[in-house]
Amino acid sequence: MEVLQELMSWQVEGRTLVLDGGWEGAIRLTSVLPGVVQVVFRRGTPWSKEEIYRSLSVDPKRWGSTAAPVVDDRGEYLLVQMDGVTVRAEKRPIRLSYWAGDRVAEPAGEPLLTESTGLWKSGWTVGVRFALHPRDQFYGIGEPDQQAGPIPVGHRGKRYPLFHSHIPAPSRMVLPVLVSHRGYGLFIDNPWVAEWDLGADGETFGYTAQGGQMIYYFIAGPAMTEVLDRYTALTGRPAMAPKWALGLLQSKFGYKTRGEVEELVANFRERQIPLDSVILDLYWFRTMGDLCFNKEAFPDPAGMIAALREQGVRLIVIEEPYVARESRLFAEADRLGLFGKRLDGSTYTFPFWSGECGLVDFTQPLARQWWADQHKPLIDLGIAGWWTDLNEPEDHPQDMLHADGAAPAVHNVYPLQMLRALKLANEQHNPQDRLFIMSRSGWPGTQALGAGQWSGDVATTWAALANQIPLGLSVSMAGMPYWNTDIGGFNGPPTAPELYIRWMQFGAFTPLMRPHGAHQPREPWAFGPEAEAIVTRFIKLRYRLLPYTYTLAREAYTAGLPFMRPLFLHYPSDARTSELRDQYLWGRDILVAPVVTEGSAARRVYLPEGTWYEYWTNRRVSGGKFVSAATPLETMPLYVRAGAILPLAPERPSTGGAWEELTLAIYPGEGESRFTLYEDDGETTAYERGIFKETEFVCRPTTAGKGGLTVEIGEAGSRVYNLEVRLPRRPSVIKTSAGGELLTRRSADSLARAAGGWWYDQKAHVLHAKIGGITSPITVTIQ
Repeated sequence: MEVLQELMSWQVEGRTLVLDGGWEGAIRLTSVLPGVVQVVFRRGTPWSKEEIYRSLSVDPKRWGSTAAPVVDDRGEYLLVQMDGVTVRAEKRPIRLSYWAGDRVAEPAGEPLLTESTGLWKSGWTVGVRFALHPRDQFYGIGEPDQQAGPIPVGHRGKRYPLFHSHIPAPSRMVLPVLVSHRGYGLFIDNPWVAEWDLGADGETFGYTAQGGQMIYYFIAGPAMTEVLDRYTALTGRPAMAPKWALGLLQSKFGYKTRGEVEELVANFRERQIPLDSVILDLYWFRTMGDLCFNKEAFPDPAGMIAALREQGVRLIVIEEPYVARESRLFAEADRLGLFGKRLDGSTYTFPFWSGECGLVDFTQPLARQWWADQHKPLIDLGIAGWWTDLNEPEDHPQDMLHADGAAPAVHNVYPLQMLRALKLANEQHNPQDRLFIMSRSGWPGTQALGAGQWSGDVATTWAALANQIPLGLSVSMAGMPYWNTDIGGFNGPPTAPELYIRWMQFGAFTPLMRPHGAHQPREPWAFGPEAEAIVTRFIKLRYRLLPYTYTLAREAYTAGLPFMRPLFLHYPSDARTSELRDQYLWGRDILVAPVVTEGSAARRVYLPEGTWYEYWTNRRVSGGKFVSAATPLETMPLYVRAGAILPLAPERPSTGGAWEELTLAIYPGEGESRFTLYEDDGETTAYERGIFKETEFVCRPTTAGKGGLTVEIGEAGSRVYNLEVRLPRRPSVIKTSAGGELLTRRSADSLARAAGGWWYDQKAHVLHAKIGGITSPITVTIQ
């Protein structure tokens, strides 16, 4: 193992500080964004320098810092002021320590991160090691091996290989991204097969790659929300999914004919169960790699897709990176040299479960363009989304050669390259609409391409269900917010109604709600009338929450905040939140506690500090403690943070259309609370050009005190608002004004008679008020 033993010299080149270690190489520190420092270990000699790796995850065009490092040479070390970060560089040997903040004479307190061995090389292998702090706990990481037992939400002490795989199922998608509870993040920008050692020896942690260049990014907080913000600014903001993708995406392996699909949709509509998409598995084509409909099973696909669209239902189709020799496209791709190669330059074909196949080499620009071209006919038909399966890739001979290198060099980044081809197709053939992809694998940067990941072919067991919660949180904390799971499980014995119900309840609070299973039904009515009624209730609840959830999609795009949030993200000082793996926050305001044990009558739920409302009863509960929540089959424990304002949509069969009427569910807290509703057209990329609307809602105590409240609604337009304010008793007077002019004044007597849509529900402790036809900002004062 070779390290840089001594700093021979240093110099500033623009916004980069170069630390020259002589014959052993150099370290380059660059301010790329406020609070983000790129560190490159560049091997070389005085006569030749290693070429700096071209990143597929980080685009220098996104770099937003131009600040030059300010260096204070203090003899034994350099103190370097960078943009939002202070770095101390020891000279013998070269070791780096990091503090958040800049322009300080001497950093105060312990550093957030300190190298131990630091950057090192050994032959082709490269790595970096850091000191493990007693308070370090590591989040993010992605999807570790689900077969290894219960998945933790914190990964300190673990070793994880970075080699995307799905054999045996389900998925392993460990990512080179972590967020420390101490308030910093790390992104290792090296796609080679590698390993995280997250403190197995109790003293250090680090990353080892089998090849490539060691480049890492230190990302300062100190808040973990700031780390996610800066990480996604670095690797790409999560593109907003179309609104319909946040509805129910119905799937199974699989729907085999057009008639079956049409009957499925008719059933949903007849039973009044909301639905926005049907997903077609392998049966939509004849041979893997065809990328066209089997017209015997799906005659007139254009007519079918158009008829579904009239009912508010989109179609998503599966595809894989493999092209079978019998496929209609194999000969053309082979002639163009678009498959992975053997050492002698010949096409590398191999036996696969779909037949002898070639693997498309998406590291080739020509292969990406060719793949994009094959999607134009499907885009013209009206296919709305793409389901990229097997793209770890599942079977990847390690002696295969690609345009960008050998298999170990490109394996982990392969899914990103495949998704770049779909991005190209969308840009060239459907640029006005948002790209939507469900991908079984990913790499830092895929979130910016309109892709979400799912956890693979999970088992139909309670243990598998329990693991989905920490998996979803780990992927979310790695900057990929659109995670989902095969609801009901994929492989195994038939899913029992109770397991299906509990999984669907959880699924209603996952970023993408997608039932799926192998040769098993996954429709709500397939599990009996009781299951259908319960599941329908939760699907409708998801649709009612869409204005709130769609605003979370905006937060993901602007700040990197996930839909599913571990409690410690908003309550970092509460030590009891750091290891919770069976509950989470849906956005800032809703606490979700899924039921993951069979026959459960109750479960423990931790409520952070403050006051919470039990969702189903409106009962107020003090936080900072564990509570026992009843878990009858028809409900799942949900709590709403005091101070929350939840915008709710009316019931609809799909997500389409503007919200001409909204309910504001208000849960008063101690002080002022706000919610800014985000709206756009839900379909196009116009939001990227600033075409959207925001409406602010405010609830605050009245200046007169005595439990009074003031509710303010921003520009209302022509929308009707139904206020539902949680109050312990009936108000005495309610006043409505607009533009400073008093419009109505209602007494306690009138509230008892439900006059004109205004009434107080004594049993539920909810004040109902209906306001419409007012275009200017509205103020409602409750005394």
